[in-house]
Amino acid sequence: MDLGSMYKKLKTFAYHNKQQFMDDLALIYENCFTYNADPESPLRKSVTYLKDRWTTLMMGVPDIVIQSKDDIDSLI
Repeated sequence: MDLGSMYKKLKTFAYHNKQQFMDDLALIYENCFTYNADPESPLRKSVTYLKDRWTTLMMGVPDIVIQSKDDIDSLI
């Protein structure tokens, strides 16, 4: 997972809830640690800082569920 892919998913409304978005952020973090094994890697330090920031910021995002148009049409 990467930020570009997440951006595309945002633009196409592929995320249906906050947890899906958070799962992709966690995958970026995990991938960074997998592919940058050196504990002194600047990338690991950067993604650790970013994880702290996004964790704090996401606390202010409400938990909502975004329904697809098909889901809404099926209710009518």
